[in-house]
Amino acid sequence: FFKSSQEILDARDGLFLHHWGFRPSVKESMGLATNHTTSIAFKTLDETITELKHSGRISVLAVDCEDCEWNLYRDILSLDEPIRQVLMQMHGTPFMANELFLHMQEAGYVIFQREAERGGEVYDYSWLNLAPSFFNWKV
Repeated sequence: FFKSSQEILDARDGLFLHHWGFRPSVKESMGLATNHTTSIAFKTLDETITELKHSGRISVLAVDCEDCEWNLYRDILSLDEPIRQVLMQMHGTPFMANELFLHMQEAGYVIFQREAERGGEVYDYSWLNLAPSFFNWKV
């Protein structure tokens, strides 16, 4: 989604980037990642929200977690307060891809943007969470 952290920070006041990796709550540990200068810890979405005191305050969540998205979506959908807009970079197409899209739809999310990258190996998806009344219209 983004070219560089600095590009984002230069563009928006009030936008904060946090340099740690997400791990799905179904995994106990993912160890430490390194960016050649420092070690980066992995935290669950709940740990992140608690640490940053963001409960009920997230409108947009952008995730590029290099394959953790296939398990992390369950954590996103289990939050007490739904996130209005979810942007995820999807890597590959594992067997559970249909499950992810079905669960997102059942939770009231609709895809409003999709873009292929790297020859179709990676896709950027954007979902919007709509009110249940949106799905109850009649012609």
